[in-house]
Amino acid sequence: MGVLMASKTHKNKSNKNKSNKDKPWDILVILGGVSPEREVSRQTGEACAQALRARGYEVRIFDWRKRNVCELMQALLPQPDLVFNALHGTCGEDGCLYGLLECCAIPTTHSATLASAIAMDKIMTKRLLQPIGIRFPDSKKLGLDSSILGEEDTLVRQLYPAPYIIKPIAQGSSVGVIRVLTESEKPKLSSEFSLMVERYIPGREFTVGVFQPIGKPPTALGITEIVASATDFYDYNAKYNKQLAAKHIFPAKIEPSLAETMCNWSKLAHESLGCSVISRCDFRYNPQEAEGENLYMLEINTHPGMTDMSLVPEQARGAGIEFEEMIETLVLDAWDKRSHERASHERASHIISQRRQA
Repeated sequence: MGVLMASKTHKNKSNKNKSNKDKPWDILVILGGVSPEREVSRQTGEACAQALRARGYEVRIFDWRKRNVCELMQALLPQPDLVFNALHGTCGEDGCLYGLLECCAIPTTHSATLASAIAMDKIMTKRLLQPIGIRFPDSKKLGLDSSILGEEDTLVRQLYPAPYIIKPIAQGSSVGVIRVLTESEKPKLSSEFSLMVERYIPGREFTVGVFQPIGKPPTALGITEIVASATDFYDYNAKYNKQLAAKHIFPAKIEPSLAETMCNWSKLAHESLGCSVISRCDFRYNPQEAEGENLYMLEINTHPGMTDMSLVPEQARGAGIEFEEMIETLVLDAWDKRSHERASHERASHIISQRRQA
């Protein structure tokens, strides 16, 4: 079962605030979830809940542990003003939770259903962003099912010679990612995820956070170079295991023209997919390839981590944006969208009423 934890906010302060509905004072943070990123989500959710409490919001936390909609609906009683979506991966980051709560008329943070679903699907993201000038590594979908799992080596080699990357099409935090550098390596594939095989880009790895305040265009927070020292590969352990953690070089030491391209592509991807408030784009740069053709976007993330080891909070601090401010902006953006939707519905109802009376 999921676990619902009450707010630690002082009740007097919360009750006073709740009389002012310019803000959503009663917030339910949903964390945990059913994806392999469950533990990261719990850390993200706890950090965000603490930031919101510091801003005076009344916060409840729901640790969602099973794919049980009834359990989720029970957690929504009494109905909160707003849900803070701290889930990573399946059911949270892919737009499912947003869509479900949209049906219940409950405002929800982060990008909406369509933007989240597209960004979660690496192949779909590439199909939409490549035609507008953003370069991606060559890749193909790997159609695996139980009947051909025994032939995975042959199947992959028919698509790409080494080196290449095998990754789930719709997972984050490098879950299930396999790097194959030589033909002698035999990757062991899983039927748990839909997979893709992608050309491996040697060189340097970078990430760009994007922040979009309400009513303003998106801005790049900065560029971080990621150096995976312990494993030479930026996998799950390099992201979240403090003993194997990758080194973050911020701001990255790169040519201004390369930095400009990364930031422009990140803002373009954020706007083109319709992302809200926060996103993060990951890149590979191969200095051995021809200039102007050696930068590749890997993916865009609409629910970047908010842990003490995460990249976006680090970049935001460097840009002068405090963690609490960034988290509250997510809340106020969701509330603002709700207000616009209500106003739109009211205008539509008024027009229909006038036409009926005519």
